[in-house]
Amino acid sequence: MTIGERNFEPRRRSVIAVSLREHMSDTTDNWIVVGVRLIKGSHMVHVQILEGLVSAYGEISMTRWRKVEENGNFVTLEESRENGHAKKINLGDVVAPLEYVVTGVRFRCTFKPFAHPTHQHEIIQLEIHATKLDFLRGKLEVNNSRWISASLNSKEEMAPKDFTSKKAIESQTSALSIDDGRSTVPFFDGRDLEFSPPAPLQGLGLPR
Repeated sequence: MTIGERNFEPRRRSVIAVSLREHMSDTTDNWIVVGVRLIKGSHMVHVQILEGLVSAYGEISMTRWRKVEENGNFVTLEESRENGHAKKINLGDVVAPLEYVVTGVRFRCTFKPFAHPTHQHEIIQLEIHATKLDFLRGKLEVNNSRWISASLNSKEEMAPKDFTSKKAIESQTSALSIDDGRSTVPFFDGRDLEFSPPAPLQGLGLPR
């Protein structure tokens, strides 16, 4: 069992899990995702979205950060007897079709295709929820939406200095000699990702 429930006791102070909770903008009232950031809470990485009220020609009249709920499923980044773990993170960019904008974000776990069962560590990947936007009227077509993920085919392992799209990177704990293994490396970037002035997003990628 690789995905657990929210009640667990971390054995160290670093981030050891990634939340799999979906984070959606208020599409009913015409809000879309215009920014995103990664935050830490209870030893877990969460996605937080900045939503904007979209109007005609894609103009954004106001923005607000959505509150993050910390309950829900997660996947661990460390190996244990009780849980499996996600050993790799898919860095592929996720792009919506033309005339679609981002209205939701989540992390999802999947297995690497064609891998031997003994090497079937889960892979964490970013997914976006895309909704069609009538650009001239600035109205979302909420019934025309779907989740989109980056392809897992032909993913290469890489060193942190070689970050490019369509790659996967392996996560691990830091050295015992440095900080007693209390950190997860590579580090997650917590900077806000947004345009100034705010604008609709057609895709997302993990900071690298």
